[in-house]
Amino acid sequence: RMLVIVHNRRNLYFQIPDLDIEIKNYVERSSNIYYEIHVKLLAQEWTIPHRYSEFDEMNKRLIKDLDERAANGLPKLPPKRWFYNKEPSFLVERMKGLGRYLKAITCIYEAIENPITQKFLAIDTEYNPYFEYERIGKEKQVAHKMPKMRFLKD
Repeated sequence: RMLVIVHNRRNLYFQIPDLDIEIKNYVERSSNIYYEIHVKLLAQEWTIPHRYSEFDEMNKRLIKDLDERAANGLPKLPPKRWFYNKEPSFLVERMKGLGRYLKAITCIYEAIENPITQKFLAIDTEYNPYFEYERIGKEKQVAHKMPKMRFLKD
């Protein structure tokens, strides 16, 4: 398994195997369906809701932005449906298809490194490479100081 280091416009680096993406649920808000994307990057996790139309827009933008070889390697989105598109069985299948789509594009270096994908997944705003160090720093602040040990001379 090859480790590929990905960087973004904030000059943050991570490796592709450190990124896990899963669509765990869908919700209806204001008569729109949102798919909740759960992103885990190293020890950090966040959830972002996106509509199917946002997936479609991201995909179109990626195709235009990537070179031809990488664009041709992008997977297809699940098909759009005009009628009966809120049936639970359809939504579950679409959710699975969108999850496969996201997992596939995260394996294409040019796609996951692209700012369009990173913005869609909120990597450019949510990921903090200093997260572990900041947490350790906070733990040190609350740690109790041990009394200094004194030894008696013989």
